[in-house]
Amino acid sequence: MSCTESFNIGGIQLGKALAKAQLSPFDLVGLEKPPVSEAETSKVLRFIENNNLPMPENKALPIPFEAATNIAAFLQALDEDSNATNGVTIPALFNTLAQDKQLDFKTHSSRYFNYQPTFRYLIGQGRMKGLWGDSKPLMNYAKVLDYLYNGLGLKPTIPKVASDWRDYTDSSTLARSTAEVYDFDETKQQLIKKILFYRLLSALPTDFDMKIISSYNPLGSLATKQEFIIDYDVSGDKITLDLKADYNQNNWITYFSHKDIDPEQGVVQKYAENYDYNSYGYLTSVIYSHSNSSYVEPTLIMSRSHDYSYTNKTLSEIVTREKLTDTTHYLYDALGRSLGYSTETKNDLGKIVAQSSSTMDWSNLTKTITFKNLSEQSNELVITEQTLLKYDPQWRVIDSKKFKDTNSDKVWDAMEAYQANYDNAGNRTYYVQQLDNNGDGKVDQNKREILIASANKITITQEQDTKGGGVYNLLSKEERALDNNGNWISKTLNKADATTTYQERGYKNYSNWFPLYTTGAEPDKQLIIQEFFINNGVF
Repeated sequence: MSCTESFNIGGIQLGKALAKAQLSPFDLVGLEKPPVSEAETSKVLRFIENNNLPMPENKALPIPFEAATNIAAFLQALDEDSNATNGVTIPALFNTLAQDKQLDFKTHSSRYFNYQPTFRYLIGQGRMKGLWGDSKPLMNYAKVLDYLYNGLGLKPTIPKVASDWRDYTDSSTLARSTAEVYDFDETKQQLIKKILFYRLLSALPTDFDMKIISSYNPLGSLATKQEFIIDYDVSGDKITLDLKADYNQNNWITYFSHKDIDPEQGVVQKYAENYDYNSYGYLTSVIYSHSNSSYVEPTLIMSRSHDYSYTNKTLSEIVTREKLTDTTHYLYDALGRSLGYSTETKNDLGKIVAQSSSTMDWSNLTKTITFKNLSEQSNELVITEQTLLKYDPQWRVIDSKKFKDTNSDKVWDAMEAYQANYDNAGNRTYYVQQLDNNGDGKVDQNKREILIASANKITITQEQDTKGGGVYNLLSKEERALDNNGNWISKTLNKADATTTYQERGYKNYSNWFPLYTTGAEPDKQLIIQEFFINNGVF
């Protein structure tokens, strides 16, 4: 007779699963078969990429795959020697630290470490008590998946874009192209991205206008990122911009510099910034150094302090920048979900010049965001903008209204409204935006988008009514061809005066998830298609 076992670390519940010889984080979230085939991993990658974008109307609730990844990342983060190849050993002291704590693993995996204050609190407490040699590196999520899959003896097929190509034609300029080529050096653990802008091309180029080299440490975290950009000075002479960023073992930026490489003057340092963090991983200061003909003392351009209370579920933050100081209080529920924030901004004389706040009602799935600014006329704080958001059970915005008072006279003089519909597969099939530009309660402008999806094709039509009378004109029509795995391989975007054609020029298949978040074309913010997990009832 099988029985269900519960698993926890301290008070943190990892999940439940039927007892068997080998259990994994996938079992703890009820995912019996992890994605392995090219079709399955393509769906996972597309879902994760779409939900990393700052577009709340496109976001859906995390899938069980992401929850399993979060659990694996949590366990590997606690490992005594930070080496998951020899197993995971949890320090006994950490069980004590986590005795009365809770964590919610049902979040989008790529954002887990950054948006879980309780996790940061626990790691910071462990560091300060001497666990992990006072330093705890956090692993890249793709590396977490590699260790998890290797431990289970699974070899996934993971397609990543090798290059993409865009051809432009419009009424005012000659035809031109943009090409991007991606290559990952397994030996050096480097991603190399090359871009050529707006040239007339017939084949992939050999010279480029921009080159980005991203280097990773053994844990998969970004170590350095360097960009070389071809530019021209005011005299038309060619120069190369050299932008470099260094990161620590937790993938937090520590140093940024900007240099110009001039054929005549050589390397000219423009400026640099140094970043510092506390034990909890929160940014505490930014120091700016400017280089020119005369020496200039480094300047503190931003300082920040934090105080997290697990008991009260609050995080306080004070940020000082130039002549302003922001004090923010964040509130969380027992699962680590945000309940809102409040921010107060003071000038160098201590006077409050702005306020903002947000409140989240999880029972009704509504959020209110409010901004106040100091009125020059009345010398008092006046609400200048307020946004009301309504979400569906899948955590997608289905209705929103934004009110604006642009002259601080306590009367709304502009309003923006948004509504969206979704089908059973999760596609946003329709949305409409309405603008009231003068606050008279009448719609002055409408914009809508209609999406029609089939097995191998997506059509997205955008229309606009510029007068609010219900007469729509075509803004754009986009048609995309998809392969059998749901990845788009070409698309054509037609506008009134321009046509753009995009092509993906082939994929490379990897057997490891890394570099999951580092190769391939930029995520396509409008690609919303039927997802494997929804269709197969995994949610």
